Amino acid sequence: MLGTQMRTHWLPAKVLHPLKQLPEYLLEDRPRTFFLLVTVADRADLLAGLVQSDQRGPVHRNRNSIDELRTCFAEPDDLRSRMGSKFPVGSEFERLRALKNEPQYVVKVEKRANSTSFMRKITLGRTRNHDIVLRDPSVSKFHASFEVLENDEVLLHDHGSRNLTRVNGISISRPTRVYPGDDISFGKVRATLCTDRGLWHSLRNVA
Repeated sequence: MLGTQMRTHWLPAKVLHPLKQLPEYLLEDRPRTFFLLVTVADRADLLAGLVQSDQRGPVHRNRNSIDELRTCFAEPDDLRSRMGSKFPVGSEFERLRALKNEPQYVVKVEKRANSTSFMRKITLGRTRNHDIVLRDPSVSKFHASFEVLENDEVLLHDHGSRNLTRVNGISISRPTRVYPGDDISFGKVRATLCTDRGLWHSLRNVA
């Protein structure tokens, strides 16, 4: 079961506690949900921006609508396929287990109310008009964005950020497939992509 350390180091409780209490059979019946675990140690501004993101609430839209069609027409990059064994890959559970003692803020990868940015993409940047707000000097005003497609494929776009977006240490310059367990850096801010299922298993099984 989940130990006290995990509950202390991961926020917010309003996301983690209901997920941990969810019966597994209900979890399996839900559409897959993606989260970012953002490392927030000693970074009050970064934490404040993430809390602000959550306070706006989600925009409820049909993922099968035409608005969710892929916006890049070229084949996206897939670092795992292109680099093979040279690409550092770890399982989602292994990555979450390694983070158990680090302060993390868990933020859902979704569109939010009052976002003035692209409707097709879940945008991320330093300014408060984005869906995920990362208040850190190394993060550009409009740094990156995610697309969650109807087949549960996730694409990550870098939007010409000054300090780059990296996936498992490798900088990206075009739309790139990302997977649960990937270590993603936006400038100096580190995050991990995970699913509701991976998070649930970590909350239940990591001591």
